[in-house]
Amino acid sequence: PRVLTVDDDPEYLEVLGSRLRKRGLDVLLASSGEQAIQLLGQQGVDCILLDRTMTGMGGVATCKYLKSSSLTADIPIIFLTATEQREAVIEGLAAGADDFVSKAAGFDALAARIQAQLRRRHTEAEQREAREALLRSDLAVLEARAANELAGMRAQLAEQLATSNRELAAANRELEKLVLTARQQRIKESVALPYGDWVHEGQLLDPVCRDI
Repeated sequence: PRVLTVDDDPEYLEVLGSRLRKRGLDVLLASSGEQAIQLLGQQGVDCILLDRTMTGMGGVATCKYLKSSSLTADIPIIFLTATEQREAVIEGLAAGADDFVSKAAGFDALAARIQAQLRRRHTEAEQREAREALLRSDLAVLEARAANELAGMRAQLAEQLATSNRELAAANRELEKLVLTARQQRIKESVALPYGDWVHEGQLLDPVCRDI
């Protein structure tokens, strides 16, 4: 895990950094809030130790800035201070700090708080990954269901179209039969003789001989 330590006291900063490295942590050092923000723009960290009282951009202002940025908002911040006054604690927590440790509490207490924040961050990352995996799984199920429904609709439409085509073909055949029958009837009517009643056994009788 990587920890960023921010303090304007160079001696304290070096001592703290050395002891954290002996605990197996990768440590970045910054002597001001401005430098911390610059470092965080270049690489990520897992926890930030932030001195509350610094020259220039103080710890409270730095904390508010980091918690307002989407790039650093989820990084746990532990405030380091020389005082345990209630007002100072409230101010630090209100600024977005995740924990508050007095420098007088000793390194072991600080190391325990760091480990607690690292575990919390790791747990939150696992939970976030699990939620994202669940969402991806749900999305895949929904996509598969939608694809199946779409395939079913396409098959149904294809069957309906085939049925309509068959019905249309049958109707066309019936229409052709009707047209053919009508044509045949017209042909018969056009060639029928006006003396049809006088035809007997296929022979046309002369109307003059009708009364004979």
